[in-house]
Order: sequence, then structure tokens, then C-alpha cells
Amino acid sequence: LDKKEEVNRKIQEDMAGLTFGDFEEKFVRIFEVGDLEPSCPPYEGLHRKDEDRTSIMLEVSEFFKQFGLSMSREEGKRDLPDHVSAEMEFLHFLTFKEAQAGAEETPELLQGYVLAQKDFLDRHMTKWIPGFADKIRNSGQIPFYGELAWIASAFVTAEHEMVQAMLPPGESPPA
Repeated sequence: LDKKEEVNRKIQEDMAGLTFGDFEEKFVRIFEVGDLEPSCPPYEGLHRKDEDRTSIMLEVSEFFKQFGLSMSREEGKRDLPDHVSAEMEFLHFLTFKEAQAGAEETPELLQGYVLAQKDFLDRHMTKWIPGFADKIRNSGQIPFYGELAWIASAFVTAEHEMVQAMLPPGESPPA
């Protein structure tokens, strides 16, 4: 609780006195263009430099497809599948379906959604979200984004630990 209160206090302090223009300028500098390039691009494939970005995007898209999902093709809402918001939304979808399966008392579905979460977290989110969050926190820009990134990273870590604890020892998703 102390960390949550500290984060909340920092966010309030950081936002005080900022104009919308200041906030928008820092957002663009951190996530979109920066001086030469964004300092913290919100895309998995740009953080996992030792791997091919196209392969990462295809694998993320395949996860979506396995659950009947795809990226929006609507004008003005297009983004790439490795964007942090797309990955977080997919994890939200899986946790929602897990809760639904639990409420409906369908253990096979429940187990499947937990395995899918573990697989997606193992292959994607845990590999880049903590480093992405650290990079934002160390960017020296608006600390609000650093605190928000810390929350996202803490959530990913906690979710990963939770799904691991829910599975029987030695149980893992198919390779």
C-alpha cells in the first residue's frame, strides 16, 4: 500500500502545473518521435533488438488469431500488434475469459486460458515490459509516465507469478 500511495503522490505532484501542451509534447518525445527517434517506443519488437521484429509481430498476431481476435482495420485506429496497448488488451481479454470460465465452472476452459496467459507472458510481455518501464522511468521526462510504466510492469510480473502458481508443477503451454 505504501508504494501505491507514493506512486499516487508522485503522479499528482508531476501533473500539477503541467499544461496539456507540456504533457502532449513529452508524450510525443517519449513514445512517438523524440529528437531523432522516440526514446521509449511502445513496441515490443523495438525493445527485443536481438530478434526479428516481423517474427515478433507475426507471433503476437497468431496469438490473437487463435482466440478469434485481430487488430482493428478501422481508419484512425490502426496500430501494430506488438504495441503495448494491444498486448495489454489481449492479456485483459484472456483474464476476462479466465474469470468467465471460472464463473461457469468449466475447468478445461479455465485451464486453457491460464495456460494461454502463461504462454503469452513467457514469450512476450515478461521479455520486454520491465525493461520498457525502466527505460521510461530513467528517461527524465514527465515522471507520470514512469510511474504508469512501473504499474504496468508490476502488473505483468504479478500476473505471471499468479498464473505460474495456478498451474500444476511441470505444466506448461505447448511449444
